Amino acid sequence: MPGRPPGSRRPLLSSSFLCAILATACVGTANSVMAQFGPSSDPICRLRIPSDGAMSAVQLEYVVKAAMLYRCAELVQWPSNAAAAAEPTLTIGVLGKNRFGKSLDRLAGKTVSGRKLVVRKFSRVSKAASCQLVFVSASEIKRTPKILETLAAFPVLTVGEAPGFAELGGMINLLLQDKYIKLEVNPVAAEKARIVLDPRLVKMALPEPALTPNASAGS
Repeated sequence: MPGRPPGSRRPLLSSSFLCAILATACVGTANSVMAQFGPSSDPICRLRIPSDGAMSAVQLEYVVKAAMLYRCAELVQWPSNAAAAAEPTLTIGVLGKNRFGKSLDRLAGKTVSGRKLVVRKFSRVSKAASCQLVFVSASEIKRTPKILETLAAFPVLTVGEAPGFAELGGMINLLLQDKYIKLEVNPVAAEKARIVLDPRLVKMALPEPALTPNASAGS
């Protein structure tokens, strides 16, 4: 098993992602995307296929994940002295197999904190290092440790979708479990990259009971 980056053994924050994200971030899909919401005391978003059958389960999954990427970009701050900080664009890169279809392309041209979003696809991690946010596809699971090691030298927000991504040092994991999208956050990895996570983002990933013993042991 690949070694974990220093500091990644500290407890992760995880919970089901709040459905309010969908209301603010699903771009151009309001009429075709449906979601079954849980009560506020149980903030779980269950994905559901539209009744007209126009969208498959995979398509719907990636529409929601694209919306989540947009919302995450809104709720983080990159270091002001980073090389790309003065650029008028904010680049979202997809590393590996792109399953977003047009859902991610719809983000291109929209703005986050006054910066226009650019979406790019990559096959090599060295090219993706110039982005502000990199989504690591599940197709790259075998290369994930090396990818994260390479990107750790840059102020890049790393977002994945595979089990263990956050434990390996990824900053945010959008993990689909059955029909639930689960948010995992590794604040230690973000801090090392001098990326500031908005408290609202962190609150969306409150510690679960299963993590409590580890939290006590690591404190």
